[in-house]
Amino acid sequence: MSLGSWCFLLSSRLEQTVWRALRDPANGGMPNYPSRKRAVFESHVKTMRDLRNRLSHQEHLVLDNLTDEDRYLDGQCANLDWIARVIDPKAADWIRSQSRVKALRAKRP
Repeated sequence: MSLGSWCFLLSSRLEQTVWRALRDPANGGMPNYPSRKRAVFESHVKTMRDLRNRLSHQEHLVLDNLTDEDRYLDGQCANLDWIARVIDPKAADWIRSQSRVKALRAKRP
């Protein structure tokens, strides 16, 4: 499913159906997300969708100010890790082990 689809499914209008089903222990219950606040989870997914949209529209991620760029990219990496970790910590560890982002960012002139 696309991130756009997940953002729709995580919206407040579907909280009583989709979000309730995701929290149901019979469906896994999201044990790695103890607060289980839908709006917080939705916000993280929307942030990831916005990054995906920027990349797919070939918008720049390189900023004039390196400090601002580092802050932005660090936040995006942390957001992806947060989403993966609350879904499945092993998946988050795998994503981190496969990521080339840190090495590529180190090569930035």
